Amino acid sequence: MVQKVLLHPDQVRQIPKSFSWIDHQLMRAGYVEQCSAIDLALYLILVTAGDQQGLSYYSDRRLIQLLQCDPFVFEKSRHRLMAIGLIAYRTPLYQVLALPSNIKHREIGEDRQAFEQIKQALNKKLSPCYKRP
Repeated sequence: MVQKVLLHPDQVRQIPKSFSWIDHQLMRAGYVEQCSAIDLALYLILVTAGDQQGLSYYSDRRLIQLLQCDPFVFEKSRHRLMAIGLIAYRTPLYQVLALPSNIKHREIGEDRQAFEQIKQALNKKLSPCYKRP
């Protein structure tokens, strides 16, 4: 069995008061706009698979299978999530990181506009990684 250790003990996530494990700051601080559909799907899997500290040890093979995508696309998504500070990774562990609390939030109207843009983009062009039913 894999021994789990925190990759960033100073960033153990806590349940936000505003919305379960998925923090509103993903939208309000502009993280979603920096992510592709595959990035967001990977993040969602890691959030839902993680324990209380945000740790999970799903294998890359299993994550690629769940995402139904090419390993190169998967690798790119993992690196993007790490670069923007949403996850940490060290084989075989993933850690979903706490979001900074000092982020300047945008106005609600900007959130709605960003959400609509994301929704339209996803409706127009699904990533080629996904198999359509």
